[in-house]
Amino acid sequence: MDTPLSERMLRAFLAQMIRTEAIDPDDIADAADRLDKAGDEEAAHAMRCIIIEANAPEISDWQAEQRRNRFHVIDGPEGYKPAE
Repeated sequence: MDTPLSERMLRAFLAQMIRTEAIDPDDIADAADRLDKAGDEEAAHAMRCIIIEANAPEISDWQAEQRRNRFHVIDGPEGYKPAE
């Protein structure tokens, strides 16, 4: 991976803090605004992406939902009664 370990850890930690409501996403947005004003647009963008990542479903949950959406209930013919 090209991203340093410390950055990956911080992103995961901040995302989890947002999910558990320990950190307000507005605080992250304010920090991103300060980074923008300081001229570090790349870091500001990364901070804003953390908010999106924190609100996204887990990939396994998303995949499971996609699979569930492919199933459709098909009714039997009119007057059909399943065997008891």
